[in-house]
Amino acid sequence: MAELAGTVRSFRVPYPVALVLLGLLIGLFPKPYVALTPQLVLFVFLPPLLFAGAWGLPIDHLRRNWVPIAVLATVGVAVGIAASFAIVRFGAGLDASVALLFGAIVAATDPVAVLALFRSMRVDRDLSTIVEGESLFNDGTGVVAYRLVLAGVLTGGFAEPAAVAVSFAVLTLGGAALGLAGGFALRPVLRIARLHSFLYAIASVVIAYGIYDLGEMLHVSGIIAVLCCGLVLANAARTMPDKERIAELSDRFWEGVALAANVALFVLLGRSVNVNALVAAWPATGWAILAVVAGRAATVYGLAPICGVLGSPLPGRWQHVIAVGGLRGALSTALVLSLPIDAPQRELLTTMVFAVVIFTLVVQGICVQWVLPRPADSQSPV
Repeated sequence: MAELAGTVRSFRVPYPVALVLLGLLIGLFPKPYVALTPQLVLFVFLPPLLFAGAWGLPIDHLRRNWVPIAVLATVGVAVGIAASFAIVRFGAGLDASVALLFGAIVAATDPVAVLALFRSMRVDRDLSTIVEGESLFNDGTGVVAYRLVLAGVLTGGFAEPAAVAVSFAVLTLGGAALGLAGGFALRPVLRIARLHSFLYAIASVVIAYGIYDLGEMLHVSGIIAVLCCGLVLANAARTMPDKERIAELSDRFWEGVALAANVALFVLLGRSVNVNALVAAWPATGWAILAVVAGRAATVYGLAPICGVLGSPLPGRWQHVIAVGGLRGALSTALVLSLPIDAPQRELLTTMVFAVVIFTLVVQGICVQWVLPRPADSQSPV
């Protein structure tokens, strides 16, 4: 693994991109393998990845950049869905319900490859926080939007806008309330567990899975619940009496968990893609890629002035990075694979989403370094 990382780093290719390409290569040789299923992504990989991401977000940077993160993870999701819908509806000629489903499935970003490049190039921490924070929270809002859209498509009619807004608020705010309450309630558990390194690691993993599953059982957003819980517990760990030892232990442990999960996830992702099917579905896959790229541009450049009005301006170079860094990955894959068998044009949607995932991960994941600010340009505007 170290040799692979060194080789990849020498070409300045983020390791997730290399892993996806490796998965595509392995896919050329059919053999028994572990299939990438929605249950595997949503209930095995996602909870620890979300918890690890929340654990690694510095609270002070998150507090300083909450405006662009909140705007992009809420209004940005709606803008992205609308833009993607319009392009595949009128460009590819898809039915309105199918186009809307596509927009909801690809709403959430997954910038793991971009963040890996950020770390190797020491990008400004505020810019990194915006990209990572938006991705973590739009996972929650994107999944909520997907569930509401899917319910409307399957029932043949959408609820009134007021009812949709209430459902969205219940799912998202309910998840946040559960996560915050769980985080504060579980702080004593980690205080006791810190006395033994192994026990501390096991306790934090159990909490990550437990709060996620509890959120799903209570019909609120488990994603947002685990994010809020992770932020509370990470902040608590950094204020414990032996905070230096605890912080070092926690950071190393969750970095290792995230790395192991990403390695498995991105190889399986590449292994699951049928390249021949992507080519055969042209030009629908081309419209899908255009929809996501154009939708992301409309989201970032359209909402940047709003962030400025609210007191958190985004420098032009940062906007380019955020726009190009809007990759799609495992969550979009899991959502499209979880579509019911009787969902309209399910096979076409699956192929379109896979095309978007591969294009954004590989092409944009490599190209983002071309728009990264130079050291002299990467100072935080705050």
